[in-house]
Amino acid sequence: MKLSYSIITLICLLTLIPSTSWANVIFPNGILIKSTDDPKVYYVEDGEKRPIESPNMLRSQFRWEDVVVTTPMEIEALPTGAEMTYRDGSLLSNRGVVYVISDGQRRPIDSPSTFLQKGYKWSNVIAVSDAELAPHSQGAVLTTASNHPNGSLLMRPGGEVFVIREGQRRYIPSPLIFEARYRWESLIEVSDSYLNTYTQGVNEFYPDGLLISSASGVYIMQNNVRRPITSPEVFESYGLNWGQVRRATDFELSIIPVSGEFNSVKRYREGSLIMADSGEVYRVNNIGNLQYIPSPRIFVNQGYNWSEVLRLPARVINRYSQAPRIGFRDNTLISFNGGVFLIENGLRRAIPSPAIFNARGFSWNNVIAVSQDEFNTNGMGSALSDIQAASVDGYTIPATVGRTAREQHLARDCNETAADHYGRAATPLSAQNGLLTSGGAFALPCPGGSRNSSFAPFSVDEEKYYITMRWNYVRWYEATSTLTQALTPTSDRIPLASASDYPNTGWVIINGEIIAYSGKDGNSLIVAQRGVDSPTIAASPRAHNSGSTVQEVYEFRTDIWRGRTRSADFNNTAKNWHRGRKVLVTNPANGRRLVTIILEAGPAIFTNRVSGLSPEAMIALGAVTDNTLEYGFLLDQSIPVGPLP
Repeated sequence: MKLSYSIITLICLLTLIPSTSWANVIFPNGILIKSTDDPKVYYVEDGEKRPIESPNMLRSQFRWEDVVVTTPMEIEALPTGAEMTYRDGSLLSNRGVVYVISDGQRRPIDSPSTFLQKGYKWSNVIAVSDAELAPHSQGAVLTTASNHPNGSLLMRPGGEVFVIREGQRRYIPSPLIFEARYRWESLIEVSDSYLNTYTQGVNEFYPDGLLISSASGVYIMQNNVRRPITSPEVFESYGLNWGQVRRATDFELSIIPVSGEFNSVKRYREGSLIMADSGEVYRVNNIGNLQYIPSPRIFVNQGYNWSEVLRLPARVINRYSQAPRIGFRDNTLISFNGGVFLIENGLRRAIPSPAIFNARGFSWNNVIAVSQDEFNTNGMGSALSDIQAASVDGYTIPATVGRTAREQHLARDCNETAADHYGRAATPLSAQNGLLTSGGAFALPCPGGSRNSSFAPFSVDEEKYYITMRWNYVRWYEATSTLTQALTPTSDRIPLASASDYPNTGWVIINGEIIAYSGKDGNSLIVAQRGVDSPTIAASPRAHNSGSTVQEVYEFRTDIWRGRTRSADFNNTAKNWHRGRKVLVTNPANGRRLVTIILEAGPAIFTNRVSGLSPEAMIALGAVTDNTLEYGFLLDQSIPVGPLP
């Protein structure tokens, strides 16, 4: 008769041994595990998970009710070992061949007479697929002269039962132990004399992972010994089921050795999702503490999957320390009590205005209306004070930080003189820095014959606070290449890796020698004059090695040669986007901030500066040429130009 304990009785038994501790033990040997979100079953052995590839293979030595459900993180943490094989001693058939499994190998039985001579029964043969047979490597053929292989179940005339392991006969001392792993119909009756050809081994007790109970407690079998499980929390933390526990007889308990306690409450891996009996859901953080997830809306927002949630009893949950609860994830937009907030670095930050909301590219359809409890889950951060961004509408500002220079004024009307301009704008003397009569990169054409070639129709204040940068509507470059061959002092061609960026005529510098060229021939420049170091001083031509840098230059001022910044790949749509766009400039040295407007482009690459500012803008920022400033597109383009508080 099979005996069983009630769950309450088993729990009471476990409380007799109170010692427990934490451990990062994954699972003990012999446990069957599967993930909450995947039906695949594995056998745990020596720190690895061994896949069980078919239901028949599982039933050959285990019970479905012994499978432990765990989190995907626990499954992933275990390295994958070799596929499980059928139980040693199993009889399999495939493609007309019958095999006996021994040490995980398939041993072909050479004939029906051998099959019957070994005491096998045709009713025990399991027909298997190629896939089920594949994990078993080919072993030696079983003949009539062969001994019964490992895994065979032998019964002597007196009724004692043995299993053959490592060539030894191991006594199975009780029917319950036998039934935990084997089937009675698999027994093979043999004579005493034949059985004695095998040396006697240790007794065979319950298999690894099996749970048994006594009047004093519950045990888990490991390496043929029973280890006391010290508390209900230890038992339940591994996902073990009280229905899996088998009542051992007093005789079995008297002969099965007792080893060290199994006293470690399982600590689940980071990212594991755990639900308490009462319905609360938690996530295990990186130090093994539980973070409460206060609502299904936050659960879904975090991208968690309900199929991955593992249910554990409250007494196991209570063994964990609690960490701050989980709120909405970063970049979530939430609304509460009329306000809209952005979650950033775990904090909710108020969005000050619809203009900033829209300028950041947010969508009102993505705003989640939340309850007060959900709203309070994320701590309060500062309101969005960063009213600028490095990228807006897909356009990136050329630099967020870098040196600047003082620019000239921009003519606002055709035929405007510097005096007219200063008078109209009431420009202070300290800001009178000359007038750019060409009008600038974003100006509109003036009528033919006008004093100025173009003009920019912006207000006085906007011209007063303008900014230049190498805006991203063209490719800015300074023509540079390398010699593909050495150059002699008399060479009349300059062979380049690429001449595509060079104009048709001009000057280049190679290792300090200025060379004039009058045209291009493929990737070569046609030399017009060597050693043109200045208009008044001619230097001797020199030899230059292959690989030397060839840089386009122009006469910046008398006797000073500089690289020429050029542009290519013009995009009119992008230029129109930049024209009149507002940029926030900050002087980190004093904290002053200024809203500026894009009315011009530059400076040259060779200056090693990233921006230029109008004279008034430099004064407002308290900056001088070559100061380092910070830049960003203004998110709310309705803010007027000028200093910000």
